[in-house]
Amino acid sequence: MFGRMRDDRGSAAIEFVTFGVLLTVPMLYLVIALAQLQAGFMAAEAAARNGARMIAVYGDQADATAAAGAALAFSDAGFGDLEHTMTIACSGDDCSQPEGTVAVSVTAHIPLPLVPTFGNAAGASGIPVSATATMPISAYAEEP
Repeated sequence: MFGRMRDDRGSAAIEFVTFGVLLTVPMLYLVIALAQLQAGFMAAEAAARNGARMIAVYGDQADATAAAGAALAFSDAGFGDLEHTMTIACSGDDCSQPEGTVAVSVTAHIPLPLVPTFGNAAGASGIPVSATATMPISAYAEEP
């Protein structure tokens, strides 16, 4: 009625390889994407912390140096010329008042690996990360 039963010898190896590849490739991509996202977050954190430290020590004249330091932090993390925004907020009128605080926020879109960017769609293929650092200005800082 059913005829001859087919022999299944050797099919387990094929099934193991097929399902192994189907499960391993997405897991490998997930690990790579999470590592890149972690590197981007660490770069944003370093950029915010170092920018706040520079402005707390050197006052308002350190804005350009802090921006250059943020670009260097992303470059050191392997992101090259990644576009980012840096926002500086001071507790007083300027960032050189003694006993004040300075807060620096850095935001960037971290690109996903192996995902192409299309035109000027900023962040369309990336995950936004942001970091904020607040530093006190010394009570012994010189007033301008």
